[in-house]
Amino acid sequence: MPATQPTASLLLGFPADPLVLVCDRDAAARRELETLCARMKVRTVALESAGQLLQQVKVEAPDLAVIATDHGEVDGIEVCTQLKASAATNLIAVLLVGRGNETDDRRTAFAAGTDGWFPRPVQAEEFLARCWSLLRTRGLVHTLEERRRTYRLRQEFSRFLVHDLRGPLTGALLGIDLARMKLQDGDSRDEVATSLDDIAFGLKRLTDMVQDLLDVDRIDRGKFKVQRDRFSLAALLADVKRTFQAPSRERAAPLWLEGPTDVELDADRDLVERVLGNLVFNALHHGPQGQPVILDVAVEAKLVRIAVTNRGEPLPTADRQRIFEPFVRLSEKFRTAGAGLGLAFCKVAVEAHGGTIFVEDYAGGGTSFVFTIPTEGLRPPAPPTKPAGSPPSPAGSGRGGPSRGAGRRRLAPAGAPRRPPRGVAAVRRRRRGRQRPCRSRRCPGGRPPSGRTAAAPR
Repeated sequence: MPATQPTASLLLGFPADPLVLVCDRDAAARRELETLCARMKVRTVALESAGQLLQQVKVEAPDLAVIATDHGEVDGIEVCTQLKASAATNLIAVLLVGRGNETDDRRTAFAAGTDGWFPRPVQAEEFLARCWSLLRTRGLVHTLEERRRTYRLRQEFSRFLVHDLRGPLTGALLGIDLARMKLQDGDSRDEVATSLDDIAFGLKRLTDMVQDLLDVDRIDRGKFKVQRDRFSLAALLADVKRTFQAPSRERAAPLWLEGPTDVELDADRDLVERVLGNLVFNALHHGPQGQPVILDVAVEAKLVRIAVTNRGEPLPTADRQRIFEPFVRLSEKFRTAGAGLGLAFCKVAVEAHGGTIFVEDYAGGGTSFVFTIPTEGLRPPAPPTKPAGSPPSPAGSGRGGPSRGAGRRRLAPAGAPRRPPRGVAAVRRRRRGRQRPCRSRRCPGGRPPSGRTAAAPR
């Protein structure tokens, strides 16, 4: 390979961590192919039999497979045919290496779907150039598939978003009509207040969903910031409990607070409140009616651990990481309310504070969404305050003593002439204000020629 050949990590369109499988039953030939692939600085796995290669493909799909055609009972052409016939492996690039340059062998290899065929002995530069080209194509295919997947997810997200935004808005409009009817019928103030609580909750939910959408956009643009401030956790939990009075009453699912809440956090209060709001809303939505939603607080070393638990069916283990990805919506049974952004926002907001969020089983049956927030934010320490009654520091002091230049600058007595300013700029200003006669013989009358100003002698 030429010395100017770029490494895999610098080549545009290259897979992030390419894997190359080399399969040849001849040990010397296998080492030769492995050495050539190692020159590309990619992960290379050498295998002896076609059965090992097919097993390795099931464990981790490679980006490129280099297979010898003469494998005895299962040759490379048959392995290539199997890989290209399966929808799960047909995008794997396959190079076949044979012992001759016969036309029939090449025709059979390309009929099997191979991406290249090389006779022995292998020409190193041609072989490596072909490998680079195939790996680059594989990376571009990966990128294209990812963009297609993102496009499909965003289309689904748009449909879900319209549906989910319409729900709270419709509920708020119905609540307004109901409150108007109660006022006309002369119902009690408590009944009207209940309808107003329902309206307020629907509008609050609508606002949070729009804000989640805006925050995810800020995350994509790298403009998501945390505004830290000290606040009481007990007051925050009381506000969350008050916000969810209406849905809690509707589902007969009271909110229980457990653990110590007399803690002060140095965090973004609005973000933490929205994280709790998303988790409580999902717990009420998926929990059974008549069962409480538990907010359990535990204080650990410089950390507050908050768990939101319902008694619903546990979330499958395979979905416990996926559920925090943007635009991900699980099966209808475990689908979160919203367009798939609420839990993604929770993960970003918690990690921006230096905490973690995860899912675990509840000991009494059910699922707990747990997140942690440090009790102290990452702020620079405040300068030490001087105790009362301590003597003042001397002028020009830095750390309790005189600085290097202390005492050098003194005030001039009253009436003394002002000292001219120093520095290059001051000197240039003084020179521009002077008109010294030019001593050149070409200047009659001692004046500078054609508007030039003679510089003052240094």
